[in-house]
Amino acid sequence: MVLTCDDVERLCECKESLFSSGKYIFAFASTHFAEVVPQGAGKGIAMEIMSKSYNVPLSSFFAAGDAMTDLPMIELAGYSFAPSTSPQSLLDVCNMVIPPCEEGGMEKAFDTARELMRN
Repeated sequence: MVLTCDDVERLCECKESLFSSGKYIFAFASTHFAEVVPQGAGKGIAMEIMSKSYNVPLSSFFAAGDAMTDLPMIELAGYSFAPSTSPQSLLDVCNMVIPPCEEGGMEKAFDTARELMRN
């Protein structure tokens, strides 16, 4: 579920009143958007399932993300990218800070990933 509102405090109130049971993960995808998923779901869980299903170690995965909903995926990947406009907690754990997408950040991430795979 995606929640959006111009009033960030109201989104925080929704988290407290509707999603504080521990059954859901509530994370801001940007300043005015929040994603809600059931506990045990999300991008990190999907990566773990793919890793096991295809017998590919998580250390072989590349990940890129710019929102707190991407944090589990960024932490699990062998190498990760985050645009410079990302929240500080993502920038702190990613391997490489890239320019924003509008400035060619994903191209830089793909070029770096290709280079790392060659070596």
